[in-house]
Amino acid sequence: MNLKKHYDLLMAKAKDRQQIKGYVEIHHIIPRSYGGSDLPENLVNLTFREHFLAHWILFRIAKNTDELIKMGKAFGMMRRSPHSERVLTSIMFERAKTAARKAQSLRMTGTTSETSAMRRDMNREAARTLSDKTIYHWYHVKFGDYECTASDLYYEFPDQGLISGNLLKVGRGMWGNSNGWVLYENRDNYETILNVQRTKGAGIGGSIGGNMKHVTNGIENTRVFEVELDKFLEDNPGWRRGSLIRKPREKGYVSLYSSDGKTRARVIPGDDRYKSLMEQGYWAKSGLHGIIPPEMKGHKANGF
Repeated sequence: MNLKKHYDLLMAKAKDRQQIKGYVEIHHIIPRSYGGSDLPENLVNLTFREHFLAHWILFRIAKNTDELIKMGKAFGMMRRSPHSERVLTSIMFERAKTAARKAQSLRMTGTTSETSAMRRDMNREAARTLSDKTIYHWYHVKFGDYECTASDLYYEFPDQGLISGNLLKVGRGMWGNSNGWVLYENRDNYETILNVQRTKGAGIGGSIGGNMKHVTNGIENTRVFEVELDKFLEDNPGWRRGSLIRKPREKGYVSLYSSDGKTRARVIPGDDRYKSLMEQGYWAKSGLHGIIPPEMKGHKANGF
């Protein structure tokens, strides 16, 4: 069955007819989650049953994990319509419920087409790490030198916080050191290698390094190794521990939120932009400047 063809025919039929008697629902031919617009040419009026069928087809023809999450969620929401009990059969209801569960599962696990590829690469690298039997000659200023694999070194010092994959990066020449371990051939440049790592902001672990602390001069932030903090503050009188203090917000402004709570604007009450946004359905947290729609009470806008 060519589901894409059936979807196109359904949309064409809805576009050609003049009017539907009774209850109708607006449907985006190209879903907004796919970049579809709210322009008239991308909108059709469907009966609830047609709308349900359209989202079922979109879920079935989803090509990747990202689309499955988006279409599964949209299809699953159809069962929550007040018309579902009157129109949907038990089988149709179960299909929508299953789609919603699948979308939720994929979303919770963080699986997307991109992360799936990333995880495959990570698993492949992990397999290489475990199977790598190359003997490297390691050196650490505190623990001396060892000739063994990365995995053997990892098990030899369980309290050092070592990671076999990171040790392999040192062994293969990708990194200078990991937790203070370097290749024996680089022992004469030990301090130089560790200092280069410090400038990159990477911890070096063991007895050599330590945690990094935030310092600020009131204009910008930076981080300094804890062991070097006292000397840094002594040499830089204008700096202190902590992060940058943000300047206070300008007075007189209020926050307005879009009807879906996803967009925020900072405006001055009474100016032209304020009036325009209020006419578009924006609302303010404060009851002085707008009434919060009942369905938005307790809602936190995305990112704010």
